[in-house]
Amino acid sequence: QAPGPLPAVLPLQSLLMLRNVGGRKRLLLEGIRRCATKPKHDLGEYDYVIVGAGSAGCVLANRLSADPKVSVAVIEAGGDDRYHWIHIPVGYVYAMRYPQHRTNWGFKTCEQPGLNGRAIFYPRGKTLGGSGSINGMIAQRGQAEDYDGWAELLQDETWGWAQHRANFERLMNYTAGPPTLPDGSALGTEGPLEVSRQALTWPVLDLWADACNKVGIPKRTHFIDSQTPGVGYFEVTQRGGPTTSPGVGGIRLSPYRAFLAPVMDRPNLHVYTNLHAKKISLHKDETTGKVSATGLEVWKRSPSDSMMEYMRALAVDAKLIGSRKDSATEKEADVLCSIKARKEIILSTGAVGSPHLLQCSGIGDDKLLRANKVDTLVDLPGVGANLHDHLQIRAVFRLADGVKTLNSIANSWIGSAKMALEYVASQSGPMAMAPSQLGVFARSSEAVKTPDLQWHVQPLSLDSWEEPLHPWPGLTASVCNLRPTSRGSIELTSPDARDPPRIDPAYLQTDSDRAVAAAAMRLTRQIAEQLEPGLVVSEHVPGAHLTAPAELAKAAGDIGTSIFHPAGTTKMGRDGDAGAVLNNRLQVRDGTKSGIIAGLRVADCGVMPNITSGNTNLPTYAIAEKCARMVLGQE
Repeated sequence: QAPGPLPAVLPLQSLLMLRNVGGRKRLLLEGIRRCATKPKHDLGEYDYVIVGAGSAGCVLANRLSADPKVSVAVIEAGGDDRYHWIHIPVGYVYAMRYPQHRTNWGFKTCEQPGLNGRAIFYPRGKTLGGSGSINGMIAQRGQAEDYDGWAELLQDETWGWAQHRANFERLMNYTAGPPTLPDGSALGTEGPLEVSRQALTWPVLDLWADACNKVGIPKRTHFIDSQTPGVGYFEVTQRGGPTTSPGVGGIRLSPYRAFLAPVMDRPNLHVYTNLHAKKISLHKDETTGKVSATGLEVWKRSPSDSMMEYMRALAVDAKLIGSRKDSATEKEADVLCSIKARKEIILSTGAVGSPHLLQCSGIGDDKLLRANKVDTLVDLPGVGANLHDHLQIRAVFRLADGVKTLNSIANSWIGSAKMALEYVASQSGPMAMAPSQLGVFARSSEAVKTPDLQWHVQPLSLDSWEEPLHPWPGLTASVCNLRPTSRGSIELTSPDARDPPRIDPAYLQTDSDRAVAAAAMRLTRQIAEQLEPGLVVSEHVPGAHLTAPAELAKAAGDIGTSIFHPAGTTKMGRDGDAGAVLNNRLQVRDGTKSGIIAGLRVADCGVMPNITSGNTNLPTYAIAEKCARMVLGQE
């Protein structure tokens, strides 16, 4: 949610981005050179082809290319990450905006009955680093029960917490605090992904934490998981600047910066940007009927990372442009190319992109494919089904005049200039903020064993993404149901993979989800009632006059929006599960009870049978780590 005056300091921030690269300047320049390589119509043949350079794709590229005897290609539909708002944490408010063609796909959902007929914006990353370059940077592993549930479903203990946990630790360099949890277990400290503490705190958030204590939610020493109820500042995937203290963040550490940029000089690693996958090339053996993936057809698109595109991005930031580019015009310049894979193709384009590409390639529900003029090669009804997401319900409180929040700082030119100068000098202050600073986990009822509610609490308020901050001091407490029971879908809308899919998260479609939403809103109010007398002037949203269960349920539909955690659309499942798209080794099934499409896997958030109880970025990293180990025969 972008403060109004900030675009005025854009030139200063552009210089800052180059300054912050610091010791990584050589890697940045090397990365640009390698990613700018112009492909021929035939891009050649590689052992492994990874589709998507997001969180999972960058981990896979790093791990697989560590073996110099194999060749690895990564194709990314977006451009490089030379856009300053990717690196400055508060820049998420610009990178996620609907018109921002430079960094996100500009998706929207279909109209949602559970949201009282509203369609909502659904940003997904389109740049090196994928959604990990525009997300909230919150580091959360979830709960042991999440992974034990997967293991039970799959009848595979390697997905259970006791064994899968090691995949998190291999990735992490935990600097946010002591690397030992209260239960005595250790956190990883030697991985490429730094998990640090935030660069600033806010007195008003500390007061909210005190109010949580008064309703029985304790403070926690570590905030890397949601295993127990608690309140604390979120830990984040950020690195510090030249002047910050050890363990303190301030600069986004994207998947590209953590995993891919440091190894771009490997001669067996080839990264292609501005390539949009058209379809997977499949071969069916007429004798055995077995299907194998041999390569991809891809479109070489006009660069989204040119200087002209950068200037357009600045115009979007300044709200001089309010629409996305014309897709029909863009298509006219596309050039069709091909790429081959000797061993495997791994889809890592996310819970929206991966099922969409499978469907456009003829893998999916036969009725849906034929309705969209795609020949069915593998009838796999689960592709695109089982979509679920974390829906946040925002409560906005107007606070007393004089209370320090981002509203009062950013709503003036002087305040914005001070913020920029503080960030330039020390990579701290409000511009180092993650989207949400304070986190809370709690249970919606006594019947729930582990936390099923998560709050993202912010020292700011506004009406929507496209609106300025309120002119008065405000606080936002957004709560989401961590284990929703509603299930939606991703469906192609044409044979052309460049056309956006139909996204239907089916929010609040079950009685259970509506009941949890109402309980969550009541608990938010209980916490707010414990704040210091006189601090809260009014409940701006949803409004204190709404108290009846039916009123709260309707209000949830009016104000609910995604927290951008789509999952489950290419879910793993054991043999015989009619809805399973993958087996326990992430291999795509061929429509028979236990057969697979040879040489084709998926590794991203879509593989989750059930969503994790918290932010989904760290779990996605861990899925990719496990996938790489399986591909390499290490497990």
